[in-house]
Amino acid sequence: MKDEDFNDLMTSLSQALAFARGEQVPGMRVHHIPVIDVAAIRKKSGATPDEFTHQIGVSTSTVQNWEQGSR
Repeated sequence: MKDEDFNDLMTSLSQALAFARGEQVPGMRVHHIPVIDVAAIRKKSGATPDEFTHQIGVSTSTVQNWEQGSR
């Protein structure tokens, strides 16, 4: 590994630790993803859970996890 790459990596690790401690890190951006009520969307569409999974192309267990808020 090049010295420059190693130094960049060490800087990044220091910044990550500072952020984890709650310190301000210049240039750090935090993206907050809004919670989506999948159950409400499915119910509004009038689809059963199985129909909904086929419509959006995911497994039934994925929709169940989304509706229960576990993922």
